Amino acid sequence: MLRITCSGDNLNVRIEPTGKVIQFDPDFQAYKVERQDMVTDAFLYWMPEYCLVLPDHPVDEGDTWTGELTFERPFATMDLMGKTAGVTFKSTYKVKKIKKKKGRQVVEIEEKRKIHCRIWMHIEVVSLIIEGEGTGHGKWEIDTDLGLVLSHEMKIGIGRPQVRQSGDWEPIGDIEAQIELIFSRKLDKLEKE
Repeated sequence: MLRITCSGDNLNVRIEPTGKVIQFDPDFQAYKVERQDMVTDAFLYWMPEYCLVLPDHPVDEGDTWTGELTFERPFATMDLMGKTAGVTFKSTYKVKKIKKKKGRQVVEIEEKRKIHCRIWMHIEVVSLIIEGEGTGHGKWEIDTDLGLVLSHEMKIGIGRPQVRQSGDWEPIGDIEAQIELIFSRKLDKLEKE
């Protein structure tokens, strides 16, 4: 099980080697509500950033491969519309560098990502459903000897998504939205259990 601590709160996640998330258990107040779909936004924003699609064959510097993952979550308003909340990303990865760091092999990977999202977003008093296409660019640094992500940065832009208020069938007219998602993490230290 992958255990992540963010801002003093625990987030327990189990991810299969294929990248499929089989458990997502945040241990903070927003999740302690009866409707689990209220953390749909957190799940769909965070989970794609904890997974990369690894190649099914050995790779070396300069090699590339592609991968695709889909993350879905129930959300009551979308269920009523016959749709699911979800994010699908298709990525092209490239091994930029293989090096030794503290005696271990570290691989630097560049990622170019295309995404399609249909997500719920709660902003103050407004509950919105956002649907659109976007692209992103990211960097991964992975210790392949320990199987650990040492650092990861991702920036995604979603230009002119369709926006509707939660519960409404029709998109909001005369709205120009742009969304930019920036994700960054770095392993500070490794503690022995």
